[in-house]
Amino acid sequence: MAYDGTPQPIKIKKSRFYIIGGIIVLAIAYFSFFDDYFKYLQVKSERTEVVCNQYAYKFPDGYFIEEVAMIKFQTTRDIEHVKDFMNTYPDSKEYKEVEDFKNQLWASEIKRYDSIVNVNTGFDKEAVSFFRNLLLYMRDQNNTEIQLDLQGDVEVKDFEEYPEEVITLLDMQFKASENRTVTDNIAAIKKHYRRGNIRSYERIITNSIEESFENVLSENFIKIVKEGSSDTGVAIKITYHIKNQEYGNLDAQEDEGTGVPNIWVYGKDGATNGFISYIIGVSIAYDFKMAIPDTQFTYAFSHKTNALDDINNVANIEDGYQRMTEQNFYNYANDISVKFGLTNITFCDCVLARKVFTKKMETNGADIKALQREYIGLQNTCEKFSRNKSEAELEVLNKEAEACGDQEKENDKAV
Repeated sequence: MAYDGTPQPIKIKKSRFYIIGGIIVLAIAYFSFFDDYFKYLQVKSERTEVVCNQYAYKFPDGYFIEEVAMIKFQTTRDIEHVKDFMNTYPDSKEYKEVEDFKNQLWASEIKRYDSIVNVNTGFDKEAVSFFRNLLLYMRDQNNTEIQLDLQGDVEVKDFEEYPEEVITLLDMQFKASENRTVTDNIAAIKKHYRRGNIRSYERIITNSIEESFENVLSENFIKIVKEGSSDTGVAIKITYHIKNQEYGNLDAQEDEGTGVPNIWVYGKDGATNGFISYIIGVSIAYDFKMAIPDTQFTYAFSHKTNALDDINNVANIEDGYQRMTEQNFYNYANDISVKFGLTNITFCDCVLARKVFTKKMETNGADIKALQREYIGLQNTCEKFSRNKSEAELEVLNKEAEACGDQEKENDKAV
């Protein structure tokens, strides 16, 4: 048939479309892979947390994401990154290696805790034993969080709410000794214990416990979280009861007597000068409880604190009550730290501990190897005082060490 000049459609075989499409897909895959790969090479080269985060952000499902996650925790030695890896990649072929790395981190933290306890004094052996078992449990459970459950109630009352015989007795006593009655010169107490104030007092305990962990363990190694925000099962439960500070009873029989409030003097310049008002002292009873889930290990203690007499020179009555209550909470938080051996180490602690180790080494029959291991732990804890110091600074430390010797003599006298 002859061509009549009419344009004919160009026919392209379907196979050509497939070939062209395949080339485009391969090109995209090729360049995407190499973009991923070159970023991975940067991670391997620089090995910083920043570049690891950059890779994870750009390639959340990247070909090398698991390896980058490993490099991240190996570089930072952050227990949280280790925990994240184990939770994200439970079937990883490197899981055993990661678990060994985690156990090394925990062993280092437990060793640090032991070395600090060896330097500290005044700790409760039962509390320290419990805390060691707790650390081992948390290691095995891959857990780095402890819930803090704080519950308290306030049961304070104003002076006029006391029985008539108590008010009369105190009025007579103060009139005779200070020429003024309590009734006409005492500040109200109830209005100073609102819920907002209580929350600020509770934060004292929370912050103190967190700081205690920071003093002993690596930063953020164990976190304190609010009750109910974690399902780890590990929890500190603290209950407290705020009430008037009372020092005795009117009657001989305690169950028949009525508590007598302890009256403090609020003044401009000391308890007897510049009198402003009488105020009722505050006491707080605490109960501490902690248990390791699915074990027989528990630790509990009760504690009662009273307001100290350093409540003068404050801005106003509200400030006076606030300082008394804050002091109670600080005292209790410090008591927790001391019992668990979590208090910060001073330079003199290290100096005196070295002397103790020297005496132990000179004792007949001493386990030299065990003492050497203990001393290495002490050195690791105490080297921060002399690290990167100039000769002049070291000379100052030597003088301080001599002063620590004077402190040791005073401690011996006290004993």
